[in-house]
Amino acid sequence: MKISLVPYSLTLTDAGGVSQPLIAGGRELPAIIERLLSTVPERSQDRVFRVELRNCAADVMSGVAIAGESGWEAELIDIQTRDHAYRRRVTDAEALPFYFAIEVRPGADEALVVLQKFGNRGVRTSFIGTLLHEMRRELRPLRVSVDPWFPRHLWEVYLEQGHLREVELTTWQVPSDVGDYVDSGHTQEEIGPVRLRFQARRSLDLPLLSWVRRRLQTPGPVSVHGISYDDVKVRVNYRGSQKTIDLSTLDRTRPSYDITDEIKLGADAHPEFSSIDETARRYLREFREELDPKDV
Repeated sequence: MKISLVPYSLTLTDAGGVSQPLIAGGRELPAIIERLLSTVPERSQDRVFRVELRNCAADVMSGVAIAGESGWEAELIDIQTRDHAYRRRVTDAEALPFYFAIEVRPGADEALVVLQKFGNRGVRTSFIGTLLHEMRRELRPLRVSVDPWFPRHLWEVYLEQGHLREVELTTWQVPSDVGDYVDSGHTQEEIGPVRLRFQARRSLDLPLLSWVRRRLQTPGPVSVHGISYDDVKVRVNYRGSQKTIDLSTLDRTRPSYDITDEIKLGADAHPEFSSIDETARRYLREFREELDPKDV
């Protein structure tokens, strides 16, 4: 299962939209966030959500957010024996652990938030929603915002100093000339997504650098031979790790960092905390270094 990190920015503004410092006038945002996360209620209606702070060092608070939902039954099958293993009840919640880190650097006008994704699953809605609710109540009348963090300058650095390895286009509409060859007993849903993938051979770069740079300025669907591809993903190898960006739409344009090969997994197939914590903190340092070397 792919493990990835997605960054966000946290900012404070006044009623006029003017940016406010994170640490000023007796307002210590790190202490406020730490206290709020330590008192998050464990349960709300049919959802389970709790936060465990584990490391508050070097301007970074990190830990694990555990989230899950109940409300439906399901049969669990042992994939090795194909036998019935367990019948999930309506009151059962699949509580999964997701790593998080929040960096509040003195003098910075924005905090960085990093959340883990486990495959396609994440904790963004529960974590950021809870954080915003508590912080807005605490810091009123200031406005608190958490938005996808996409520094185009940073991706220019990746493209300039890294290696363009792959471009992947995905659509869920089967082209008619392909559909003619599909057996009539299959439906479009059973076929699944159709992908067009350009991969560079080992030690080589894809000759699509100029095209990717243009797409950074105008994200959106891509048309190839009359077929519109809704998802556009670019993967770059930078300093030995893979960086992935979704160029599909402006709203979804934010980097997703695949760290699967950079961390150690425990016996439960989830990241060992010390391993993912070390990796995430390295990424946070990298973000600051590339965006403003003087700020590191």
